[in-house]
Amino acid sequence: MEEVKLWNDLNLRIIEAIKNDKYDILDELFEKRQEILEKVDIKDFKEALGDNLEKDEEIQYLLSQEIQKVKQEIQKYKITQKANYNYKRNSNNKINLFNKKI
Repeated sequence: MEEVKLWNDLNLRIIEAIKNDKYDILDELFEKRQEILEKVDIKDFKEALGDNLEKDEEIQYLLSQEIQKVKQEIQKYKITQKANYNYKRNSNNKINLFNKKI
């Protein structure tokens, strides 16, 4: 089945793109995979793939790792923003202390 060969080729290209941080081409590759699924009978396609789902599992694992990295970066950014805000607020309070009339 030609679709299986194309599916496996797309999987390899997706894995390579994730590992090389080429996220701009992932949408196109996933759309091509979706087009394959829309063309074929799912039951026959699954039978043709057989136990050859290792690459799909690897894609899922790599994407979950990338999601975790992004979550950590967002968390660090939020902490930095809070620290900057508190530092600025604290500095403004100290400045205002000298401006008060005694």
